[in-house]
Amino acid sequence: VTVFNSASNFVVFGNWIDMFVRVRKSTSGTTDILDVYFNGTLIHSVSGSVFSTSTGQLYWKYGIYRGNYAAFSAIQSFRYANMQLTTVDITAQIAAPLDHPQVGP
Repeated sequence: VTVFNSASNFVVFGNWIDMFVRVRKSTSGTTDILDVYFNGTLIHSVSGSVFSTSTGQLYWKYGIYRGNYAAFSAIQSFRYANMQLTTVDITAQIAAPLDHPQVGP
């Protein structure tokens, strides 16, 4: 899957990125949902049998995952803000995300 597939969907270093991940794991394991939004644009959507049913639970895991891409070799950290894990509908934040904290030199 090509995630950043248009001129409007790319990462600019030093700018905030609004990522929104919507997940619903069904009890049957056959009607799961996983939607990923990048700066308000849906870039990935999967439904059906998405998650493993072997453990019966999902867990939150978020961090830096680097490959061998040379442009990322010098980056050592990312700043995260406004991360939420909730069972309340916050999909309005896709179009109107929370304010970003000011980051200065």
